[in-house]
Amino acid sequence: MFTLAPFPCTTEYKGIKLDGIVTHCSVPDVWLDITSPYKGITSGGHMPYFGLISESHWNIDRNNNLTEKGKETITHALIEAYEAADFLYKNREMLYERIKEYEKDLPASTDEMNKAKNSLRDEKRKLKALFKQGKISQAEYTSPLKFIKESIQAAEYKEMNCKKAIFKGFAGLNLRFGDEDQYIKFVKKYFSPEDSGLL
Repeated sequence: MFTLAPFPCTTEYKGIKLDGIVTHCSVPDVWLDITSPYKGITSGGHMPYFGLISESHWNIDRNNNLTEKGKETITHALIEAYEAADFLYKNREMLYERIKEYEKDLPASTDEMNKAKNSLRDEKRKLKALFKQGKISQAEYTSPLKFIKESIQAAEYKEMNCKKAIFKGFAGLNLRFGDEDQYIKFVKKYFSPEDSGLL
């Protein structure tokens, strides 16, 4: 009988036993955390709606039973998590140096973003009061806020590009949108120049 997530999963890949925990399993989605031989990487994916027309593409059936497709999806995600973790581990020293460079500029970037967010909050409160009093028009209310929001988006985009730059030039690493934070955390966790063994 299929047990709803979370539940354990395992497979063997290139002679190595991989273990993980499936944290979410539905018709279109599977997400899991690898637990051995590494920890700290999440993998999975989403099947677009148009791909679900055929029930053969479902991860679970109408009775919430895990399908063969679901088993394949879980195995693929576990292998993908392992490959990412193994790559990061083997290149951790070079990546760690890049992360240190990134974090040197992080306080300034974070400060810039926080200032913009505080400015947005204060300006919004002030303009809202003026707008309610009929002292400014709708355009005068929204225009300054739009500029501040664009400043925040620019700061966030800059930070995102700096994170992506850490992993630039590494062939063989599949970097999906949003993976940067967990990859940085993983490298910092496993970085130990004196010890080449797994933690």
